[in-house]
Amino acid sequence: MDPVNGVQPYYILGSENVNRQSQESERDVFLKLLVTQMRYQDPLNPLEGTEFSAQLAQFSSLEQLQNMSGLLENAIEADILLARSINNTLAATIVGKSVTALCDQVHWDGSKKIDIDFELAGNAAQVEVEIVDADGNLMRTLNDNDLSKGRGSINWDGCDQKGNELPPGMYYVRIKATSPTDTAVSAQALVIGMVDGVRFVNGNPMLLVGEIEIPFGSVLEITNGEDNDSDGSNNPMTRILRWGR
Repeated sequence: MDPVNGVQPYYILGSENVNRQSQESERDVFLKLLVTQMRYQDPLNPLEGTEFSAQLAQFSSLEQLQNMSGLLENAIEADILLARSINNTLAATIVGKSVTALCDQVHWDGSKKIDIDFELAGNAAQVEVEIVDADGNLMRTLNDNDLSKGRGSINWDGCDQKGNELPPGMYYVRIKATSPTDTAVSAQALVIGMVDGVRFVNGNPMLLVGEIEIPFGSVLEITNGEDNDSDGSNNPMTRILRWGR
């Protein structure tokens, strides 16, 4: 969820050494300039003590700012590692729980009908659900009318627009919704199901719901039971965790 749903830093090999060398070279250049200035100063008009002190103060301030920047980078890196550790630990405890997550994938097993779940940001006079294959080719368009704001679903039998059964596999959904005043309504595709396991990709947890992999950061809701009602009002005792989005 992402998938908590998320952010992973990427580092260039040797970047830490490059930064350290850059800071040291800046320090060396400053000192060389200062020594050269003192060596070639005009004997009749030597460098004044106040000017010399001001330059040293500037050098000291620059060095302190560089040190603070390094400490801040280390603190941010530590926070990221801590957050990833917490997410990984929490993800492992979700196995066997039911989750609701943002996801535009559906898996057709060749036999069972599929409930395509979604969430509407407002009342919709018409909802159009397009089912496409991995190459983006439109396979089927499903429609429903007069749906209220919140969670909804539409059933798909695994067939294309002509009624021919499609081969089993992973498909994707695109949802378009229109309000009673003919304006667009924001709609998000959801996946609701039991978490069968957790897979770690580049150190980030991916929840396995059937054949679908869901980033931990994409999870909206976690419940004890396998069945999730649309708003949770019918089963308040099963609620564990819910994120507002």
